Amino acid sequence: MNNPPEWNEPPSDSPGERDPNQVFTTAILVEMGLGVAAVVIASLLGPDCRAYIPEFSQVELARVFGGLVMGLVFTVPMILGMALVKRLKLPAIEELRRLGDHPMMTTLLQLSMVELIVISLCAGVGEELLFRGWLMPAIAGDITWLQSTEPALASDLSSPGDWFGGHGWLGWIWGHPESSVWEWWSRDGSVNWLLAWAASSVLFGFAHPISKAYFVITALLGVYLGFLLLLTGNLLVPIAAHATYDAVELWLAKQELGSEPVQDP
Repeated sequence: MNNPPEWNEPPSDSPGERDPNQVFTTAILVEMGLGVAAVVIASLLGPDCRAYIPEFSQVELARVFGGLVMGLVFTVPMILGMALVKRLKLPAIEELRRLGDHPMMTTLLQLSMVELIVISLCAGVGEELLFRGWLMPAIAGDITWLQSTEPALASDLSSPGDWFGGHGWLGWIWGHPESSVWEWWSRDGSVNWLLAWAASSVLFGFAHPISKAYFVITALLGVYLGFLLLLTGNLLVPIAAHATYDAVELWLAKQELGSEPVQDP
């Protein structure tokens, strides 16, 4: 989840001065602003950031629901991985834990769970449209003023497997015309996508400059979310995984905050 502009301000001695409603509005505007920026940039420069989102039509309705369900399933490794990271006794991880005491975070966690879910959905849609929907294909060379190669995720809707995940690596499991992962990877343009995958993940980390540890973890999450797009060819998968992960992490943080003993004045 992208941090609001106020996040990097020095901690305040009076967190109560921050208005939760203002924090909610700011978070929504920032996250959705990223999605709007992706759509605008894509319309001006290409490629289309919505190219790997199935249409909400009767023909592709199964791919829509299949992608959302897969996104929920692929959230589990992210949550388990973060739980393991939090158990590490390292100074950087201890610093990461202390971010929960930041006035911005404590104010954010005062919001209702419904509001936190809304923020998570906006983060999933906005950030994935920008980083996986537009940035990855753009870096890969699928941009109007550059010589485009054949997209590594080119769709073949005649494949019986396309209804479920899409047309990425999973396609060969469900009947994709390519006979193996290696044949898919050997196609023209796949190396470009590998570089784009790495670069977009690093830039995703730089977009979350809360701390060095947070940068590294966010970049690794970017690697995973980019892998989901390459794996399935369906942008709804990383969108659903991203939004669900944020919602679960915010819920866990809210539960932890509520379980802390109240100190006597």
